Amino acid sequence: LQQSVIRLQAEITRVVNRMDMLRQQRATLAARLNTLRDRDPETPIPPVVSPTLPTVVLDLDTLYALGDRYRPELHASTALIERSERAVALAG
Repeated sequence: LQQSVIRLQAEITRVVNRMDMLRQQRATLAARLNTLRDRDPETPIPPVVSPTLPTVVLDLDTLYALGDRYRPELHASTALIERSERAVALAG
């Protein structure tokens, strides 16, 4: 039991030290960011707001069609086939 308590105290100490280090890093980075933005280094940085993403609903067939349409390998192969067909037509 005593070993468990000592282990827990050591873990708590590690977590507290890590939190202190992260707070210091945040303060340093905030001051650097403010300096780059030509603001007072002590200006608080507002929290980051996650952008809202639009809801996209596509069925599987539409996704496959889009994949086929924008796939560079297919465009390259199609161009090669067309070039070969023109060469055959000119040779004939």
